Amino acid sequence: MGSVALVAAARRFDRGRGIPFAAYAAPSIDGEVRRHLRDRASTIRVPRREQKLAAELRRAASAAAQDLGRIASLDEAAAAVGVSPSEAGSALQATVPPAPLSVLELRSSPVAEDEIEACERRELVRTLLERLTPREREVVRLRFGEDLSQAEIGRRVHISQSQASRLLAGALEKLRRAA
Repeated sequence: MGSVALVAAARRFDRGRGIPFAAYAAPSIDGEVRRHLRDRASTIRVPRREQKLAAELRRAASAAAQDLGRIASLDEAAAAVGVSPSEAGSALQATVPPAPLSVLELRSSPVAEDEIEACERRELVRTLLERLTPREREVVRLRFGEDLSQAEIGRRVHISQSQASRLLAGALEKLRRAA
């Protein structure tokens, strides 16, 4: 294929333009090889039998659709050709052109979106907690990280339950204003 493209580039080359032949020929050959691969080559070679069966199924489905006045189901097309629905589905699936990666990379992944959102939330919490004093951070961590009651927090940091309550309320108010 590359040699055919080289000959074609040599025929079209015009010395009068002042461009070196290699600079002209390389993109021409590259483009021709890419077009050939895109149009005629497949990443996965589907067996001829599968290709033939898929073509028969498409023709049978088209004929059945005209007779039925609606789109034929996979079961109806498979019955018309004389194969099982699973064999028909496999043949049709095998001949579907592959999707380019550029299309697939635009699809969002729910798992990735959840992970990104969780990461963003952690970063937001970390940024907000930096605005608190060390003692306020400790009280918030004990309340929400260790799920302690205000009385348990008070005992842990050596203050009364009411002081723990006020400290926690003040820290939460700071966080609300900052968010």
